[in-house]
Amino acid sequence: LNHQPHIATAGRDITEVTRQVFDILKQLFAGKTFPDNYIHKIDANLQLYGSCGCKGDTVKNQNALVHSLCLWQAEMKYFMMDQIRMSALLTKAANFAEVFDGIMQSTSKLNNKYIMICIVDNFMDEEEFSDIVENSMAQHTGYSSRMNRVLYRKHGVWQGMIDYNTNDLLPDLDEILDDCGSLCFFPLHIHAQTVGYAVISIDEDTADIIRYYEFFLNVCNALDMSKTQRRQQTIIQNLENKYVHDPLTGLFNRRGFYMNIKSDFEKCVEEQQKFKLLSVDLNGLKVINDTYGHADGDIAISTIAKALQASGGMNDCCARFGGDEFIVAGPENDNDTGELLIEKVHRYLDEFNASSGKPYQVDASIGLVSLIPDRSISLEEIIKEADERMYREKVKYHKQRQ
Repeated sequence: LNHQPHIATAGRDITEVTRQVFDILKQLFAGKTFPDNYIHKIDANLQLYGSCGCKGDTVKNQNALVHSLCLWQAEMKYFMMDQIRMSALLTKAANFAEVFDGIMQSTSKLNNKYIMICIVDNFMDEEEFSDIVENSMAQHTGYSSRMNRVLYRKHGVWQGMIDYNTNDLLPDLDEILDDCGSLCFFPLHIHAQTVGYAVISIDEDTADIIRYYEFFLNVCNALDMSKTQRRQQTIIQNLENKYVHDPLTGLFNRRGFYMNIKSDFEKCVEEQQKFKLLSVDLNGLKVINDTYGHADGDIAISTIAKALQASGGMNDCCARFGGDEFIVAGPENDNDTGELLIEKVHRYLDEFNASSGKPYQVDASIGLVSLIPDRSISLEEIIKEADERMYREKVKYHKQRQ
């Protein structure tokens, strides 16, 4: 603490300086004038050490404080480095389970008797696309009636997850307080949404609240990222589903059909396995629309879709190509032939017509192509051939109605 070399400076007697200042002021009040460039010289003495007015003990105390602050700064530096590593670890988490694993690893340097993270009910549940849209418009600022204690470390040992009544604050609060004396609660929020709270036992004399705050802020960010990733996946899946599915029937659309049947068709070509393709067309859709309205037209379209789904095999791909046109295709075997599929479809429609109470009949014309494909024929050519056979069936249907 006795630094070398001593600081050298000029020192003046403060009492003498004050006396001379007042003497000059007295002369001015008496009317005496001084030149504009007047300089009044006061003798000074060279001073070593304490020239600022500090005493020895004060300097020692200040140096001790500086030393203490340097230690705190070093500790904070290492703590922030740990937080950066924790953030990097949690950023890689693909789901909530990995987030919690990362938090458990990151608490290894916290020596507190109790560490808990309590999350509001339903926060970690899977969400439907409609729920995501609805929740994005809502502000969830309160706690749910029940909470989930998802992480709980007691005397260094991690306990199982438990749910409890929110009014209890913690399921075993009295027991914990008897053991540790003091608990510190940190609210967990993601933007305006209440997520839950973190609880940590503290020593009131040595607790570093700033560190705990930074730690649990990192936890909030990890929960936010995990929730956001899950929602993004749901949104992407919803968009992908809409991209390849018909919204009315739930069947594949034309795009989805080609994406899904391509591999099965190629496999049949490679392995020289039989392949079937049915072109299905709803009979009389225009008459139903014009006579009973488009709502009934949609019912007729959906009925054909349900008939195809109920009749098709596990490996069959059903699609609505547009309007009243449908396609069913897939590998064919002795137990899953195209002819058998046609019989099942007509049987389904007959049962519907007998029980629906509708003033119209739902029926379909079906063209079937069954073959062992090779490189000389394309899927589009098979569809074209099935369409032609379907149209021939439709001509027969109209002749029978005349």
